[in-house]
Amino acid sequence: MDDQNPQPAPADRAAPVSGDEAALLDAAQPPAWSLGHGLTTVAEDSHGPGDAEEVERPSGSVGLGGAVLYPNCYTWFVLLAALDIMLTTLIIAGFEGYEVNVVADWIIAAGGLRGVVAFKFGVVIMVVLICELVGRRHVAKGRKLAEWAVAITCIPVAVALIQIAVVTIAALRAGSPPE
Repeated sequence: MDDQNPQPAPADRAAPVSGDEAALLDAAQPPAWSLGHGLTTVAEDSHGPGDAEEVERPSGSVGLGGAVLYPNCYTWFVLLAALDIMLTTLIIAGFEGYEVNVVADWIIAAGGLRGVVAFKFGVVIMVVLICELVGRRHVAKGRKLAEWAVAITCIPVAVALIQIAVVTIAALRAGSPPE
C-alpha cells in the first residue's frame, strides 16, 4: 500500500514482501503434495493448533477438461463394459444364447449391436460423471462408488465366461465343436 493512496496493490502486482514476511506466509500455508490422478493431500487444521489431519482434495480444474479423479477405476470399468458387450454378442450370435436382462434384451431387439453399444457406453458415461460429481465433494465416497461400479460390472463378465466355458466343455465332451 502507498502512504498517499491507501488502496491495495493490484492482483497482478504483488506488494513487496521482506524475507521474514515471506517465511511467515509460507508457514501459514498448509503443506500440500500431489498424489497424482487429480488428488492433492492437504494438511487441514480442523480442530485447533497442532491437530492437522491429512485430507485428499481434488486438484486442478473442476470443470470440463480437468483431470479425472479415479482414472485407474475408470479404465477397468470401461474395459469390463466392453468385455460385457463382446461376450454377450458371442453368446447370442455364437452359441445361440439369449440375454437374460429384460432391458438389454429389448435394446438388442430394437437396435442390435449398435443399440447395445450406445446404451452401454451411455451408462458408462453416466456412472463416471456421477463418480466425479460425488468425488469432487467427498473423495473417499467417490472412490468407493467407482470401485463398486467396477465390482458390479465384473459380475456379468464372470457369468458370461463361465457360460462359455460350460458350453465349450460340454461340447468337447460330446465330441462336437461348440456351436
